[in-house]
Amino acid sequence: VEINTEFNKSDIDVEFFAAMIESSGIFRNVEIYEIKNEENDGTISRIYYYHAIIMGESSAPIIMPVTATLRNTPNGWKISAFDDG
Repeated sequence: VEINTEFNKSDIDVEFFAAMIESSGIFRNVEIYEIKNEENDGTISRIYYYHAIIMGESSAPIIMPVTATLRNTPNGWKISAFDDG
């Protein structure tokens, strides 16, 4: 999934990332379950986390590992991909 969202690196923390993912129209019924790690080399940042997908009102959530890749652009950090699996 490619997302064209830009923001400043100083805005990124666990709470911001969780709120951004949970409020996105792409990720309806998804909640951040646990953030495991972040790797950052100055131009690319990868956030490794688990999210819980709720498929129906009476079903148990499905927990999935996800990696979000952010790239540093001239206009700030941009989410460029989500990889699940």
